Amino acid sequence: MARLQKKLEQNQKFIENQLKKMNIKDYDTKVPENVRIDNKEKLDGLYLEKSKLEEAIENIKKLA
Repeated sequence: MARLQKKLEQNQKFIENQLKKMNIKDYDTKVPENVRIDNKEKLDGLYLEKSKLEEAIENIKKLA
């Protein structure tokens, strides 16, 4: 469970960093569309991974 918790913390840091990149001033005009799409897909993947990690942690808590 500690390993999952650590992965969840790392995942949260990645999400925060990605959001910082995407929230810069004039992001929509300064960043090419293909990069914006890649960033959005990466962020979606990070959120999906986060939900899976949280679910796994909850399942372990139920078993304990």
